[in-house]
Amino acid sequence: MLAAATVFWLRDPLSYLMGTGEEAFGRYWANRGWLLWHIAGGTVALFAGPFQFWSGMRRKLPRIHRLSGYTYIGGILVGGASSFYLAFNTLPDFGAALFFLGVAWWVTTGMAFIAIRNRRIDSHKEWMMRSYVVTFAFVSFRYMVDLPLFEAFGQSRLATAGWISWVVPLMFLEVVFQWKNVRSKTK
Repeated sequence: MLAAATVFWLRDPLSYLMGTGEEAFGRYWANRGWLLWHIAGGTVALFAGPFQFWSGMRRKLPRIHRLSGYTYIGGILVGGASSFYLAFNTLPDFGAALFFLGVAWWVTTGMAFIAIRNRRIDSHKEWMMRSYVVTFAFVSFRYMVDLPLFEAFGQSRLATAGWISWVVPLMFLEVVFQWKNVRSKTK
C-alpha cells in the first residue's frame, strides 16, 4: 500500500509541485492555490496514516502514535477543506463525487477521533481503517481512471471512477468488519 502511494505521489502530485506555470496545472490553474493546499494535506494524511496501524509503535511509543494521529487529522482538515472548494469548481458530476468523498473523509476521521476520546479502542481502530480507505481513494482513483474500462463512461468517466474509488473499498471493509456478526448463529 505504501509503495502504491509513493508511486502515485511521484507520478501525480509531485508534477504539480515541480511545475510553476499554467501547463503544469492545466485545468486547475485558476485554483492552483487550493489544489496545492489539497495536495499538502492529502500528502500528510496519506503518509502519516500507515503509522497509525503499526501496532509496535502504538504499544511502545504511545506519544508518537498520538502525535502522528494528530498530524493525520491535521492533514485531513487541510486536504478536506480545500477539496470542498475544488469540488464546487470542477465538472458538476465529478464535483459531486469529490464533495461526498470529502464528507466521507471528514466523517470517518471525526468518528475515529470521537471514539478514541471516549476510549472506545476497537471502534477507534475500525473508524481509522475506514478513514484510511477514504484517504487512499485518490490513489485508487488515479490508478483506475486511466483503465480502458472507464472510457466507456465518456464524460462521466471521472465521476464514475471518483465514486468507485471510495465507495467500493469502504463496502468491502464493512463486510470484513461485519462478517463475524453475520456468520455467528444465535443460541
